[in-house]
Amino acid sequence: MKKKKLYSLLLIFSCFLALAQPGNPTFGLRGSTLFDLDIRPISVMDLEVSAGSPNLTFNLSASSEAGLVFNSNPVATSNTIWLNYSCANPVVGSRHIDISISAGTMADGFELRLDVGTASGGGGGTKGIPNPSTVVVSGVAQNVVTGIQSAFTGNGALSGHQLTFSLFYLTADFDQISHTGSNVITLSYTLVDD
Repeated sequence: MKKKKLYSLLLIFSCFLALAQPGNPTFGLRGSTLFDLDIRPISVMDLEVSAGSPNLTFNLSASSEAGLVFNSNPVATSNTIWLNYSCANPVVGSRHIDISISAGTMADGFELRLDVGTASGGGGGTKGIPNPSTVVVSGVAQNVVTGIQSAFTGNGALSGHQLTFSLFYLTADFDQISHTGSNVITLSYTLVDD
């Protein structure tokens, strides 16, 4: 009788183990986990160059031909700076980037102009649209890229928007040009919510 009870107990225990396997709905062996994704707003922008710093230095020299002041107009051009950004914010519809002179003043008789290229080099999302007009850089903030939504341009030189700066002398204001040595200005770029 003891053997029968032992066999009966072993049989019941074996059935219990067979039924209590993971995924068997009979014993409710399921669990759940809540997953909450909290995306913080992202607004990051920087300037990239292939080598060195994103500072520009224009050295002007006089023309070797009498009757001319400089060899050409523009007197200097640089297209080595790339504008990179990453933006994500479900609340803000779009953003734009402004440029302005935030310190110093442009040398009399000269004008700094900026042309912005279409975003290239990778990235994703809805990247901004460059200002189709040449921007004359001044102390007043001006849009250079508009319509930036959730997007990233890629990182480094050759990614994002290529910035082409050109320095022109103004023929009408030529009498204001004078040798004053170095003239340093600071350009500020601002990523702004629309």
